[in-house]
Amino acid sequence: MIEIIVGTNRPGANSRKVAAQILEIYKQQGVPAQLLDLATLPQEIFSPASYATKPSAFAPFAQRILDAKGLHVVTPEYNGSVPGVMKYFIDMLKFPESFERKPVAFTGVAAGIWGALRPIEQLQAIFGYRNAFIYPMRVFIPRIGDELDENGRLKSAESARIMNEFVSGGIQLLVATTVIEVGVDVPNAVIMLIENAEHFGLSQLHQLRGRVGRGKEKSYCILISDAGTAAAKAKLRAMQRTSDGFELSELDLKTRGPGDFFGVAQHGLPEFKIADLARDLDILNQAQKAALSVYESGAFEDENAIERLLSGGRGKGKGMTM
Repeated sequence: MIEIIVGTNRPGANSRKVAAQILEIYKQQGVPAQLLDLATLPQEIFSPASYATKPSAFAPFAQRILDAKGLHVVTPEYNGSVPGVMKYFIDMLKFPESFERKPVAFTGVAAGIWGALRPIEQLQAIFGYRNAFIYPMRVFIPRIGDELDENGRLKSAESARIMNEFVSGGIQLLVATTVIEVGVDVPNAVIMLIENAEHFGLSQLHQLRGRVGRGKEKSYCILISDAGTAAAKAKLRAMQRTSDGFELSELDLKTRGPGDFFGVAQHGLPEFKIADLARDLDILNQAQKAALSVYESGAFEDENAIERLLSGGRGKGKGMTM
């Protein structure tokens, strides 16, 4: 059974009207499906006490997610994000088994043009973190007020065709942002084309390349770059030379730096007084092993341990060697 989740509890929501048409399409395809409307959640679920003890009235909703063969989420944007009731519903489900290894598809509905993109990308990250298999083709319906007729059905034949192909798996080309680097598992995907490849780190390029080649067919990853700098060329050559993720991660660390461990910088070298993470990686590994060895020896069991360490192991009490 496919559970079609209406991701809002607002009365008269357009997402609910679109979800009803999606249900019709599944039935036309001979696929068992049903609506799970968040507007029907029991009111007691919104009590603060429900986090500690789930009300019995919520159990059927949670069980439907656990039993589902797949999920199709239809959601609007609310204040630049996912509707609060959708976030709350996800939080109340069992983790991680509710979504683990379960295929999930998304349809976004927006009053404007780009609004639906933000909640869908956020939901993809949330479901990916919970180990769901994310269907990479997404459908966005902008200006939903103009798209629906007086009966709440899609007026545009083109919109209806796209929705039909989406449900049946007929869409063969996906244009996407880097949100697809995590959680997407489509064995039939055979070509990954990345524009402006020089803008991404090696680790991210490696993750994106990993979205293809998951089936039996030979696959290709095409990197496009107009940058003629030595750094850009070196990055592309590294991707061509190896598919070893560990090797690429080490090279990424050397070229981009780790950024701040306790700050906001996502790359660049930290301000160490002496050490260099790229140059001194072997020494840092040895230092880490030595520190772990000292700790496991029990040398820090009394309050004078640090003083003895700084004095080279001299002093009263238990000795210390490194």
